[in-house]
Amino acid sequence: MTLTRKTFAPILPIIAAIALLAAPIGCVETQTGPQVTRGEIQQETQRLEVKKQQYDAKKRQAPFAGKSVAEQQAAVNDVGSRLLRQAEKPMEIKFSVQESKDVNAGATFGNIMVTTGMMNFVGSDDELAAVVGHEIAHLQKDHVTKSIMSNLPVAIGSAIAESLSPGSGKVVEIGGNVFAQKYSRDMEREADYFGIIYAHKAGFDASAGIEVWERFALELPQSQQANIFNSHPPSTERMIRARKIAEGLRKGGG
Repeated sequence: MTLTRKTFAPILPIIAAIALLAAPIGCVETQTGPQVTRGEIQQETQRLEVKKQQYDAKKRQAPFAGKSVAEQQAAVNDVGSRLLRQAEKPMEIKFSVQESKDVNAGATFGNIMVTTGMMNFVGSDDELAAVVGHEIAHLQKDHVTKSIMSNLPVAIGSAIAESLSPGSGKVVEIGGNVFAQKYSRDMEREADYFGIIYAHKAGFDASAGIEVWERFALELPQSQQANIFNSHPPSTERMIRARKIAEGLRKGGG
């Protein structure tokens, strides 16, 4: 019997399902850092709704806006090197700034990239430290590798489906694209937690993470959305957790 794309077409969904079920089931993560309740999120969301009515993004501090990419790159290098000295494991990381309006930052093996959109968004070196510290924590805690291994079965099933029937499977890009990493919410929480700790130990203001996530909530309302297809916790939750982490550090924790 000759096996063709037509032969496999009816069972492609089954192949994809098997690949999904083959994903590591034992990867149940323990949340790192302080807990945030649904009531706290609801209360903070109501406060932000009131604040949003009087908020003017044009009046906020933006020290890196208007600076050249080279100047922004120098700032990222300086902040990144200070943070790296506080990390648990010695690690060589190349920091770079990419011209893009997207407010984003990402990490993959040995590389951390920050967009010019993010550089124009953060309001100080302290806030930049919270962002870069988060990405360093992803690398320190091996989140890239864990993410690849978690998504590998799905990627294999998708690649099989695509090879048998072009267009039927969307191949998952893994490992290479600095902005394509898909971390779990607990990985994101862990990166937030240790990123703030690195910033604190490096002499930055640990409470700057609160300002970053509040601004995300006010200026980028899509960051408030949370559902099963969104790996990042909502920005309000991250803001509350950042506040609790900073308070713990002020009291001598961390």
